[in-house]
Amino acid sequence: MEERINRKLTYLYNMADKYDKINQKTNNKYQGRLNAICEHIDALESLRDDITGEWDRAYQENLKESED
Repeated sequence: MEERINRKLTYLYNMADKYDKINQKTNNKYQGRLNAICEHIDALESLRDDITGEWDRAYQENLKESED
């Protein structure tokens, strides 16, 4: 499973580089696609690195803010 995740990450890193280059030429016309690729990268890296609970702090901050 880890090997498949790493292959997918390599693919996504390459696509992110390609979209970064095309965005430089087009004044960020495809920034939404690059953002989506980066979200996939973040999710797969968290899975690979066994990171859990990364949203707890943000949620607690938002919860406190919503009560003010």
